[in-house]
Amino acid sequence: MPDLIPHHEPRLVKMEGECTTWEYCGAIVRSSGVHHRLTMPGHPLDGRSFGQRDLCFRLVDYWLDGSVAKFAASRKRPR
Repeated sequence: MPDLIPHHEPRLVKMEGECTTWEYCGAIVRSSGVHHRLTMPGHPLDGRSFGQRDLCFRLVDYWLDGSVAKFAASRKRPR
């Protein structure tokens, strides 16, 4: 029987050259070097790209915990 990966651990699904695909708590994160695209239907940041793969995982956690709005508000840059 294969080792089970806990639901809260990122799982590498596919690797092609510099491009990797990760699954995490129902989300897909596609990484291509410095760009990491979050794909999770229903997530307010679905389809957006970020500079850090781990940030995508944290955004999924924040959303599942109901606190993504607080996180987004804290990251707004002053105009």
